[in-house]
Amino acid sequence: MTTTVPAIPLPVFQRIANASAGLILSEGVELVGKCILFGIMGERLLRTKYRINDARAVVGAFSICVAPSKVIAFAGHQGTADNRQNFHCWVEAAGWIFDFSSFLYPELARTSLGTACKPLMFQKPAFQVAEAFDAPKSPGEFYFREDRVLREPTIESTLRHPAVQDILEILEQWYLPPPKKMPAIGVADGKGNRRPASIHNAVLLGAW
Repeated sequence: MTTTVPAIPLPVFQRIANASAGLILSEGVELVGKCILFGIMGERLLRTKYRINDARAVVGAFSICVAPSKVIAFAGHQGTADNRQNFHCWVEAAGWIFDFSSFLYPELARTSLGTACKPLMFQKPAFQVAEAFDAPKSPGEFYFREDRVLREPTIESTLRHPAVQDILEILEQWYLPPPKKMPAIGVADGKGNRRPASIHNAVLLGAW
């Protein structure tokens, strides 16, 4: 049975995205290119805070049309097996596809496509997937294909880092569902220094 009733409402999606982004930024890195972290953080929160127990981060080929005939694409026609530096990570759960980094689409659209789009939630029923990687032509159309070969050198290798496990524990303990306010916190690094972390301020204006 298929459904178009969202698994989580927009405020919850936005909170998960912003909480994840806040901790990523506390590491002193940029958000673009951190899809693996957004994926494993999203999986963790969906499982622990919203009891969506089949949530899992997935890596592979992904494309999303953000403006007429303008497509943000990860992996290209050759597929991910021969293009290991060009992949995307998303979360699959309850028959839905989540990309908690979708608030970054406007930046990607501007820099790689020279076009504009709004910051929107990407939470789509999996059954709506396009037939091929280059099939999306209208805004909101998308394609995804998991590449299990890439899971080990991407998701699994990331999860083996103790620092990443620490961040996931901090995220789970820090996270509060909306509309509760999440306080700024200090995050200790491996040298005992504390870095400030606060929830990111991205605002999603609707859904794809």
